[in-house]
Amino acid sequence: MSRLTIIQPYVPTYRLPFFEAVRGSLADVGVEMEVIAGEPAGSQAARLDAVDAPWLRTVRQRRASLLGRSFVVSNSSRWWANSDAVVAPLMGSSPDALLLAASKRRPFALWGHVGSYTSRANAVDRRIERWMMKRASAVFAYTDSGARCAIQSGIRAENVFTLKNSIDTRALEGALRSVSADECSDYKRIRGITAKNIALFIGGIDSSKRIDLLVRALPFIPDDIHLIVAGEGEEKHLLSSIPSERITLVGAVSGREKAILLKIADAIANPGRVGLLAVDALVAGVPVVTTNWEFHAPEIEYLEEGISLFKSADSEHDFAEMLTRVTRMPRMGGVWSHPSLENMVDQFVAGIRHTLNGAAV
Repeated sequence: MSRLTIIQPYVPTYRLPFFEAVRGSLADVGVEMEVIAGEPAGSQAARLDAVDAPWLRTVRQRRASLLGRSFVVSNSSRWWANSDAVVAPLMGSSPDALLLAASKRRPFALWGHVGSYTSRANAVDRRIERWMMKRASAVFAYTDSGARCAIQSGIRAENVFTLKNSIDTRALEGALRSVSADECSDYKRIRGITAKNIALFIGGIDSSKRIDLLVRALPFIPDDIHLIVAGEGEEKHLLSSIPSERITLVGAVSGREKAILLKIADAIANPGRVGLLAVDALVAGVPVVTTNWEFHAPEIEYLEEGISLFKSADSEHDFAEMLTRVTRMPRMGGVWSHPSLENMVDQFVAGIRHTLNGAAV
């Protein structure tokens, strides 16, 4: 049996179904999977969404700086030293990826955005990442645009696998189908929500979501729109002084409660980074309202402007105006076309078999 090690900064709740499915599919073709991850720090730790699993090995990490650049240092290499193949983050600051590319003693793959989406491109990082991709057996791009970026960087098309990053859409679809109108009414009644229209924020409550802009926009949003905030994060305190008539904080949600919230929402409000939230929106048929901020994650390309995505100019006034307009629009209902977890798993497993390239799988 071949042994595969996947290196992750940490494993959040939404990624658990993916790894469970990959592990099962790989076992069917004779590959044993292990994930090595650190514990979340900073804003990620404040989201309270880290998980544990039998196939997950947690290692201690520390941050170091060199020439003004930050690195996460751990002893993870000792755990993948005997693996037949390794998957590492596509990051110029990843010591594991650098070590794998420099030594090239075993097949390895890289995965990530590929392009610079959520921050301004760093010329040094881009050169390092291009060098690492050229030495890798496979590159897993989260989206179509990331795959195009890899190919434009000189990576052979047959070595690029487009994952179409997703969540467990089947579970969410099932939960949405099972939620009744009475459950939705009871949910609002128990929390004292009487407003006609609901705007939902769901995700990590931190600077990447631009919570400060959301707070500044609230005074310009009419009283017939109530904001529900579902999530945890280090900027939750910014919401604590807002009157309960305007906002309801429900903490991190999953499963049935998440489905209820998506059922009662008229729009999803997220002035900051839109990423996998796009999949939630498509499955539930709820439009996303955001701004034309330059640092959205690549998954925003799943959405279609004017139908599932509405962008305002980058100010609290414009965001409030757009959110008000979209929230008051009639819900179209139904499920929009969306990437599935099953396809993501299939692409990943195909890339792993390509990476092992003739090993006993």
